[in-house]
Amino acid sequence: MFSGAANVTGGSVIINPNSRHYAELHDAMRSRYGNVSCFPQDISVLRDNSINLVERVRKANQNTVNVLRVFASHRAVARVNHPSRFRGLEYTNYERRR
Repeated sequence: MFSGAANVTGGSVIINPNSRHYAELHDAMRSRYGNVSCFPQDISVLRDNSINLVERVRKANQNTVNVLRVFASHRAVARVNHPSRFRGLEYTNYERRR
């Protein structure tokens, strides 16, 4: 989604420094991957492709809402699990697990 053109890929991992698992996860990532670098041209392509990211995310969210409506109203679908369909305590519990 970030790249937008499917001609380059990239990824990242963010470890919450306030997590009780931070030290263990950080050490595991560092020992396994060390310092990973990117090719300068890849970074340039990622930057250029990401310029319209906000617009593409909005469109994807709109499409998701439309698909959810179709699923939710279909007689063969018992339940649609998506954060936008949670309410009250159910939503709070979902957020805690994220």
